[in-house]
Amino acid sequence: MPLQTLDITVADSSLEDLKKGSLEIVKHLKKNWNPNDIKVKVFTEGATNQLIGCFMTPNPDDMVLIRVYGRKTDLFVDRKAEVRNMELMNAAGLGTPVYSSFNNGLAYKYIPGVIVNKTMVCKPEIYRLIAKTMAQMHALKTSFDTELNKPSLFTQMRMFLKLVPSKFAVTEKKARILSELPSKQELETEVTYLENHLVQLGSQIVFCHNDLLGNNIVYNEEKEKVTFIDFEYSDNNFQAFDIGNHFCEFAGLEPYQPELYPCKEFQKEWIKVYLEEWHYLKGCHCHITEVPPEDVNSLYVQVNKFALAAHLLWGMWSLVQASHSALDFDYLGYAKCRIGEYYKKKEKFLAL
Repeated sequence: MPLQTLDITVADSSLEDLKKGSLEIVKHLKKNWNPNDIKVKVFTEGATNQLIGCFMTPNPDDMVLIRVYGRKTDLFVDRKAEVRNMELMNAAGLGTPVYSSFNNGLAYKYIPGVIVNKTMVCKPEIYRLIAKTMAQMHALKTSFDTELNKPSLFTQMRMFLKLVPSKFAVTEKKARILSELPSKQELETEVTYLENHLVQLGSQIVFCHNDLLGNNIVYNEEKEKVTFIDFEYSDNNFQAFDIGNHFCEFAGLEPYQPELYPCKEFQKEWIKVYLEEWHYLKGCHCHITEVPPEDVNSLYVQVNKFALAAHLLWGMWSLVQASHSALDFDYLGYAKCRIGEYYKKKEKFLAL
């Protein structure tokens, strides 16, 4: 069944505009709700889009989420593919239903639970669920399997690089940050260098989330389940990139804390849990008694090398956002952090 489309544009210039537009969307989706009794919740965790939740007081878990796309994100996000990704995950029992699209966003079902923070992501009862759920996502059969030999990573990196403006309208402080960043030509050189190195590692091509930070993971303690959300960057990609990117995101956004990148021991335990589920799903659905240590070590090496690509990718993304986004986020500062981590870890990780 084709996705319902509403010819409504939600203004995003103020919080009141966002609330008003969200309520207008919900009136079309929940016709049995009394408009005077609808409550509104504003979510503030995102760094790309704006998110509003609408619900009725007796049942706050029956919430409709209204996601208003960030300005100019259509330059680098395929919104039709995003809906496809959400429907794929929902059909597999790993996502949430999409109610409708509107001119500048999506409406979908709320998933009860809590957003995973920097502390929670390291807890065994949670990280084991994350590892298993990622393996389940990576094992999915997609309707676009013919493209599995075309990972999206380097196409995405070059898209961001192309969109990085040659000039920024910034304050003197931000101009100093820009002066400390590499040029577009230097970044292009690094992208090519990484591509030549990473494609030789033989990482499998699977369906990846590509943006699995804590804000995109919902943990339901009662059900002992995690659910991934926000699939606007999801696509076929390198298996090791998705894991390496997730580990990079342990550092958070604001403040960015690179010292939280997980240690070797943690990574290997995480990878072991992942591979147990992966081998189960890709094999005969029989649990193996022990993942061979060489398999864990091989993926560990790949993951950390691909973590370099994650730093460079999101550093360039942040430079693009600095020129277009209306959100109150220090994109230039974040770009400096991520690109700085790339250069700091480059030699060490590539030597693994």
